[in-house]
Amino acid sequence: MYAVSARGGLFISTNGGTAWNVAPGCDAVTNGTRFASVCIDYSNDQIIYLGGGDHNYYSSGSGVWKSTDGGQTFSPTSLTGKIVVELVMDPTNNNTIVAATNTGIYKTTDGGTTWQKLGLDSTERISKIIIHPNDPNTIYAAVPGALWSDSKHRGLYKSTDAGKTWTKIYFVDEKTGCADFAINPKNPEIMYMSTWQFRRTPWSFASGGKTSALFKSIDGGKSWKKIHNGIEGDTLGRICIAIAPSEPEQLYIIVESKNTSLYKSSDGGESWKRKSGSMNVSWRPFYFSLIVVDRSEEHTSEL
Repeated sequence: MYAVSARGGLFISTNGGTAWNVAPGCDAVTNGTRFASVCIDYSNDQIIYLGGGDHNYYSSGSGVWKSTDGGQTFSPTSLTGKIVVELVMDPTNNNTIVAATNTGIYKTTDGGTTWQKLGLDSTERISKIIIHPNDPNTIYAAVPGALWSDSKHRGLYKSTDAGKTWTKIYFVDEKTGCADFAINPKNPEIMYMSTWQFRRTPWSFASGGKTSALFKSIDGGKSWKKIHNGIEGDTLGRICIAIAPSEPEQLYIIVESKNTSLYKSSDGGESWKRKSGSMNVSWRPFYFSLIVVDRSEEHTSEL
């Protein structure tokens, strides 16, 4: 298991999360850098891509770094000076990686040697990239958008030509972006999306509103319905989503509200049961924990 930290670099666990150790190679990378993304080559777990950089820490660790020895050492790729919040590998080609940054989306087709800019320059913040499991030319981008102002560039975007062009397929308003997005791996026509109304000022941060919600589509994103059955609260904040890969009808969400909680659904999101409201799932929304479900055990999740 692998995890990145805002201050500690890359952590690796070899016993299912019981114990964690910092990857030795991160000492040369960290230098004050916050990390937000990690990507492991599915054909060779010795190859690791690490995304660094933060608005508060433009340091030598920004951009995409690569290790070919399981994290013992890291070297910078040619994508430097960027805040990299998401790294996703093409499920059909392990040399193709898509990176979401503060200046748009970039793609490499040669394992990080060269990068091509794919657009979405004006979005400012991209929270999730998903490459279609059966069609690598189809890519989705969830965009919360601008932090300090209204923006028409928020929403859920889709590309059907490997990122050359993008279409906004869901938009609420200039105050509400797309916080998270997930696809059923066994039936990609089934999708889940959360919207998030938020605003930051120099003296405050407002998270939540009437337009924050959780949605489901069964037609590949052409239409969406709200799925709040069992979720407590009328005014919600940020919502993150995780699907159990081995049993996609099992879903987990963290819902920010007056009673921030972890919820589980066993029927594809049609109903939800509250599981936990401990501090493990209720940190500040802008430094929100994500949730990942074990690939082989749908009842095991990691925050």
